[in-house]
This record gives sequence, C-alpha cells and structure tokens, in this order.
Amino acid sequence: MTVAVNSTMGVVCVYTPNEEPCRKHRRKFGSRPLLELIVRRLTDCQQLDGVVVVAGRESGDEAGGSEAVADLVPAEVPILWAEQTDLVGQLNSVLDATGATGLVKIDADHPFVDPVLVDRLVTTAQSQRECDYVGFCFRDGRPVIRSRLGTFAEWYSADALRRAEQAATTVEDRHQVTRFLCSHPDRFRLRFIPVPAALESGKVWLSVDNHEAWEHAQTMYDWLGHEGLDWDRIAEVMSA
Repeated sequence: MTVAVNSTMGVVCVYTPNEEPCRKHRRKFGSRPLLELIVRRLTDCQQLDGVVVVAGRESGDEAGGSEAVADLVPAEVPILWAEQTDLVGQLNSVLDATGATGLVKIDADHPFVDPVLVDRLVTTAQSQRECDYVGFCFRDGRPVIRSRLGTFAEWYSADALRRAEQAATTVEDRHQVTRFLCSHPDRFRLRFIPVPAALESGKVWLSVDNHEAWEHAQTMYDWLGHEGLDWDRIAEVMSA
C-alpha cells in the first residue's frame, strides 16, 4: 500500500468509541450505503494520492464481521484493519502502511464531505510547509470540525501524528487527536481556513451521529440528489 514520496492520503475512519460498527454504515442515502458514499466522495478529490478505509478490529466483531465492512467499500479502495483502538494509533498505522507525508481524515458519519473543500485543505498544507494541522474555522475562530456541519475534513502532517503518538497518553487525547493538537499550540503549528461565508451560520446538521440528524440528512440528500452535494448547493438550501 506504499505511496509516492510527499503524498497525501485520504482516510475514512470507520470505528470510533461507543458506536455500533457496520450497522450505521449500511444505512442508505439513495441507493448507496453511507460508507460507500463517503469513500466515493473522497475518491473524487483531485489533490489526494489515494484513499484508504481504516477500521479498528472491533469493527469486525459485529455480525458479518470484516466482510460486512468490505462489502460497503469500493473494491479499488484498500481497508486497513488496525490493531489499535484509538484514533491516534489508527492514523499512525496508516502512515506505517503507506509512507504518506500527510493525511486527510474524514469520519464515517459525514456523507456531505465536499471534495473541493478537501482539495483546498491539501493545497493550503502544500503552501504552508511548516504546518502540522490544517482545518476550517468559523469567523469567531471556532474550529468547524467541532460543529455538526459535516461538510469538512482535516489535514494532519505525518510528523504531527508521530509526535502525538508519543505525547498523547490519556484515553481522551488519543481518541480526539484534533483536540490534543489544538490544546498544545506551543508544540504544533496550526493553520485554519475561514469557511465559505455562505456556510458561516453552521445551523444545519449534516453529520449523521444521531436519529434526528439522520432524518435531516436524508431530507437534504433527497432534495439535492447525489449530483448536487457541492457545498454551494448545500449553502443555497441552508439559506432558503
């Protein structure tokens, strides 16, 4: 799975603590399961050198196991079964397997991730060679990733993730790598990009982390259709 030097991999993280692996990811938007939809959105990015799905071993413990996850991922996209159960460890396992110098992470509950905004992350990171982390923020400085807007991803340098692997010792820090990096601005160089003004309100929930959010996201998907999931179309619906 090794990739070229100075490469950036997109990573879809399947397993997170306290979720029920597979069951949620099998739910469909239109004709596509959630996990397949997210993976295919990432493969549409122009600035990524590849996409990988990383899943903790717990993800294979549900009925159907690893085959259930594999059935939801396009055949051309590799799945990495990580021994680690925390996010920091899993992202480092991707680095070990690929040799990538940067990772773009998206959680498997963000069906509206926008390839254009992902590409903007990568090009910003490429122009800011000393950065450890690139993300989006609201006008007041709040990281967008802490909201439920759900159209954004995050970029991490391999060096930052390697250092986090050594320095993050609590369960919370190892499961919430962005929080860990942001809480140590003396150690990590952070770069935030303002969200497009049309998305500034952040009032719409587009991540699918509970039943209410599922219903809302399904309505949004039915309204927009698969070909209308660009951030500007989403913003248009939000402001209607």
